[in-house]
Amino acid sequence: MKRLRGFVLLGALLGSVTNGCKPDVAEQHREKANEFANQSQWRQAAEEYGLSLQADPKQGELWEQKAYAHLQVKEFDQVEAAMIKLADFRTEPAKKAAVYRNIGGMWVQQGMSDKAEPFFLKAAQIDPKDEQTLGWLAEIYAQRGGARSNSVQAKPEALDKALEYLDKVVALKPAESAGFVNKRIALMKYMEYQQLQKADAEKEAAQEKDPAKQSQLKTKAEQAQAQLDKLKKQFDEVNQKIGEIAKAGQGK
Repeated sequence: MKRLRGFVLLGALLGSVTNGCKPDVAEQHREKANEFANQSQWRQAAEEYGLSLQADPKQGELWEQKAYAHLQVKEFDQVEAAMIKLADFRTEPAKKAAVYRNIGGMWVQQGMSDKAEPFFLKAAQIDPKDEQTLGWLAEIYAQRGGARSNSVQAKPEALDKALEYLDKVVALKPAESAGFVNKRIALMKYMEYQQLQKADAEKEAAQEKDPAKQSQLKTKAEQAQAQLDKLKKQFDEVNQKIGEIAKAGQGK
């Protein structure tokens, strides 16, 4: 019995030694991936990073290297997928939000703000005080609202969202002028819209023969003027703030 027990223990020991010598598949693929990356063979590197992650899914940060490899060959959907995986391993809110913000930034650079928006919204949900994400969202809505183009018709709903996010930006960075400058641009477009709304309503009212319809048009013109006054007040406040920041900067 003692002899048999010794044989069993010896077998177990030999088994552990054999397992200890077993090649680390994840490491092998990771090393191959790094070799390909060093040679700028990005597709092969991305493939090897993927195989390494299949062998050992706990290598969270390796998803970032896989994403970078895909980025070099403009495989943007694969970059997105890898970065989403990376976000799963980021526990600190600011770092997790940064991953989603970077995905959004990638899609903006490709001219795809519609694909970028959900990732910026996700980042803002995770970290509501991430001013970079808030700035990106403000810019997306400002562009949709026509704030960046004289030839694009203003869209009030988009401009409202742009101003909402810009207010958050300036609240976080009250000593920096960029948020206020962008807010001024959005307000200018919004004021132009309300001026046109007022002018069109007044023109139609002057031509309208039906007293009831004429009254409705006059009310519409008055409402546009009220909105215009409100926007003008904000515009003046923003200009004042920009001036104060500029003056403070000159005094340093």
